[in-house]
Amino acid sequence: LVGNDISVTIFSNIINLDYLEFLGQNSNDVITTLTIHIDNSIVAISNFFGMGSSILSAIGILVALGSVESSLLIYLGFAFLLTYGLIVLIARPKLLLYSSKITKIRSRQVKIIQEILGSFRDNVLYSLQQFTLNEFRNYDFSQRRMCSKQNFIAVSPKTVIEALGIIFLIVFALLTTGSTNASTAIPLVGTFALGAQRLLPALQQIYSSIANISSTFSDQIKLVHYMTPKEKNSYYIDEAYSHPDINFNREIVFDSVYFKYP
Repeated sequence: LVGNDISVTIFSNIINLDYLEFLGQNSNDVITTLTIHIDNSIVAISNFFGMGSSILSAIGILVALGSVESSLLIYLGFAFLLTYGLIVLIARPKLLLYSSKITKIRSRQVKIIQEILGSFRDNVLYSLQQFTLNEFRNYDFSQRRMCSKQNFIAVSPKTVIEALGIIFLIVFALLTTGSTNASTAIPLVGTFALGAQRLLPALQQIYSSIANISSTFSDQIKLVHYMTPKEKNSYYIDEAYSHPDINFNREIVFDSVYFKYP
């Protein structure tokens, strides 16, 4: 329903533009916004709400662990939050860069499709099929390769964090058994392991949501641009302004202009 409201709002803003405003629109951006950017932005909205629920879940787990052992809360929270925080700082600039490039490439793909469908006869007469196909293939390959990199960045930290979690668990067990007796250390280590098992999926969901939102950032910018209503008559020429008259004394001459059929 949210996607439908956004789509209808953008389409309404476009068809209600003044004629001169409409001529200034990029048809490639309009088509990609109404078809691709809206869907990606809806995914970002869903990830935003999913991130909110995961944050509440993570806070609940940390509070529960803190009620058992305050040092457990500090150690576990610091270890995982610091690790994910560093990963986000490293990955987010790359995700934003890929998002911008993917948006531009998709617009160019739509442009190629429009041109080939609008001038199909010329494409056949001049035998441009292979040239057009290679151009489309290059854009499509680049776009899909960057999408794969985005997906890898969004998913890959889970394996690394699981390995680090085992290391944290071993270190915590060694520290605990060295400072307390075994009867006290074993329940704490078990609580730590259970808390880490529950906390890790919540933190991974938070990170994945941030990664997906960053991956669709350029789509969101396009969405905001077309959802913002334009002022009427903002492109009309002021009646008080006029171009100076061009006086032709005798004739107009086209010099060195020619055309021939192939």
